[in-house]
Amino acid sequence: MTLSVSTVAELGIDSRLVCDFYRDNWARRICLQDMDFYRWQFMSSPAGAGRDHCVVAYDSDLGRVAGVMGLDPRPFHLAGRLVAGAELTTWVVAESYRKTGIGGVMLSYIQDHYDALIGMGISQAALPVYLRSGFRFLASIPRYIRVYNLDVAARFGQVDPLVRKLERARRPSGDEAFVADPADPAGIDAVFERVARDFNVFARDRAHVRWRYDDHPVFDYRTFLVRRKAGDGAAVFVALRLESAVEGLRMMHVLDCIGDEAALPAAFAFIDDLCLAEKIDIADFFCTAARVNKYPLGRGWFSTLDDRHFKFPHLFHPIELRDPATTSLVYWSKADLVEMCDFSRLYITKQDADLDRPVPEETRT
Repeated sequence: MTLSVSTVAELGIDSRLVCDFYRDNWARRICLQDMDFYRWQFMSSPAGAGRDHCVVAYDSDLGRVAGVMGLDPRPFHLAGRLVAGAELTTWVVAESYRKTGIGGVMLSYIQDHYDALIGMGISQAALPVYLRSGFRFLASIPRYIRVYNLDVAARFGQVDPLVRKLERARRPSGDEAFVADPADPAGIDAVFERVARDFNVFARDRAHVRWRYDDHPVFDYRTFLVRRKAGDGAAVFVALRLESAVEGLRMMHVLDCIGDEAALPAAFAFIDDLCLAEKIDIADFFCTAARVNKYPLGRGWFSTLDDRHFKFPHLFHPIELRDPATTSLVYWSKADLVEMCDFSRLYITKQDADLDRPVPEETRT
């Protein structure tokens, strides 16, 4: 058995083999088995530049893929410096190659080529490999829920009597002024130039926003720049997606809410106002950065980690109520791991590592 570890592009492997590998080795059908989606995910990003950067273990004796780590190269701003970063997604090794140590070799190869790495939704089988390789683990990414229609929330989740008593105290107050405009490329770049100085964050310049939101092959997103008033220099970038696939639920996913801190109260006021106007039942927001999270908490959003009297799903195809209703994170930095561990500045959301991924129609129930 001769195993080579490198990228799909460097090994000269047809990316369709990787799609087929996901089909044959992943327990459920996933969108990465579709070549059009795979191409968008792994080859169309600004740093991807049309090449397949997924890392594979390839058995040259048998001419087949033994394992794959889905990988998006994406510049990362760390302590005010731009470093080579990557999002890790959907790691699987074929059963016949497990316990060979090839998983650790793949991860070591990636660490040799990148300076900052994150991955989400870590399985119990993969976690020891990450930890032995120097990654740190966050068992539960903070997730916040805004309830606009408690009756609908109770149908899909678990609502203790205390929640109904809290509802009035937690209703949107409408006390923050804001002006919201569709996000324009120049405005996006201006916001993220400032963000890069204040947060440890993957690139979110106009090119990445176009790829991640405008060019998404399945979902429709809406992006805004929110200010306290017209002409204000401080602004926040907000990205939203309406969950339209669950009958009887109008849910707004907040994929991004980041920018100048002075405008963050206005941004969350805008989200409330828009959701009320569009008769949204529930909004949710995954975010690691405490500097951002204090605003939804202060406005009365429920925490899926701390508000034990309120539980709501984060998996919808099929709907599944987990405790906690969020996902996990691994993170690593070659030169500044302490800075990566700073959860006042580390900004990771549902936008990153393609956590906001469509589920193929035939797997929905």
